[in-house]
Amino acid sequence: MDKNVVKTETKNKALAAHMPTGAWGTENVRSENILIPQVYLMQGQSKAVQLEKAKVGEIIESVTGKVLGGPQKPFEFIPISTFDTFMVQREEAPGDWKFLRTEKVTPLNIKHKEQQNWLSKCPDTGKQLKWTYEIKFLVLPYDNYKNTLPFVLGFRSTSLRAGKALTNHFSNCRIDNVPPASKVMKVSSNKVTKNGKTYSVYDVSEGPKTTEEQQLVAYKWFKEFQKGTAVVHEATDDIETESAETTDY
Repeated sequence: MDKNVVKTETKNKALAAHMPTGAWGTENVRSENILIPQVYLMQGQSKAVQLEKAKVGEIIESVTGKVLGGPQKPFEFIPISTFDTFMVQREEAPGDWKFLRTEKVTPLNIKHKEQQNWLSKCPDTGKQLKWTYEIKFLVLPYDNYKNTLPFVLGFRSTSLRAGKALTNHFSNCRIDNVPPASKVMKVSSNKVTKNGKTYSVYDVSEGPKTTEEQQLVAYKWFKEFQKGTAVVHEATDDIETESAETTDY
């Protein structure tokens, strides 16, 4: 064997012997640099649908646009924690609502939680703002729980009832004194028609129990998210703002 080849192999073995185990190279990655993707349900006006990158009723994640599930194949996930927000839209023209921002639910605005599409005025422009209540969940994709970021899965308007079904899972876990991550949950989509318009809505169902290892990974992300510094991605072009004005499904 060539002496240079032998010398190179010897150096590589010495380097490998001193290489530490674990996530070396990630020392400077802080939680405020983590961008948490959101899960969106595609409607007819979603940009990804218009660009033919997704179909109505498909469930995608906001950063890469990857299809996670849909009417026939549910998105399976491990639920970690829950929180609620308001989606705020601004009326740019009569009937033309554009996503503006997400607001936390506070003691001052919580009274509007049960008020469907609460309206206010923008103090700067005088344009109308529409506040829509959302239930959100931090979830971990079940099929790749070791090697992926968690997602934020939100429910509002026509899908709010499905979100409350997932909230019931959290309530039952509290009663049973087990973490929400103790069971896999599934979300798929169905079509509903209201006032002559057809919309996609979420449908939630239960899956199998999780393993101790899966719960541990979920707990690590729970602790990370609790720091409050991770940024949740807002793909404003694909937020499913098209929905019925009622949750009566």
